[in-house]
Amino acid sequence: MRLFLCLSAILILGACTHQAEPMGKPLPDITYSHLTPLMVNDGAVEIKRSYALKNPQEKRSESIDFVMPLDVVLSRYLQNRFVTTGDIKGGVIDMERVDTLYHKASNRIDDDIYQVDILISITPSNATPTTLTMKKSLPLKQSYTLAEREFRQFEFIELIISELDVTINDLVKNKL
Repeated sequence: MRLFLCLSAILILGACTHQAEPMGKPLPDITYSHLTPLMVNDGAVEIKRSYALKNPQEKRSESIDFVMPLDVVLSRYLQNRFVTTGDIKGGVIDMERVDTLYHKASNRIDDDIYQVDILISITPSNATPTTLTMKKSLPLKQSYTLAEREFRQFEFIELIISELDVTINDLVKNKL
């Protein structure tokens, strides 16, 4: 009888505990390998990363605060978007500034904010250098779950790269 009660209690307790489906799914890896490489002046470009943080006092680990480090995603995009190997040198693309700053809200009403500041210089071997700048902010409500925050950050990165891609395509078609 005691065995029956113990087994019944275990079965009843086991039936009451239900683990909910996790909200977050693993985010896909952003590779940009599907893009057709562009040539600058019919040659390959060298991609540099000479950026430094503009405000070292606000430095925080991007990999912790942002779902993917923006400098890595941007570098991956540029390496897949441009022809980077070849005998003819078409120019240099330099990521001069890639800052991601995090501002935590001081109270529960305000949003946490990620600010992105990007400066890319494109210097073709036989044309006038061009500078691309972008400043964007991503407000995130404190009530968002971790999965919601990561998904919004992922969408934000995709938005940044897609806007840069439109600008770079226009630039290459019209000037380089």
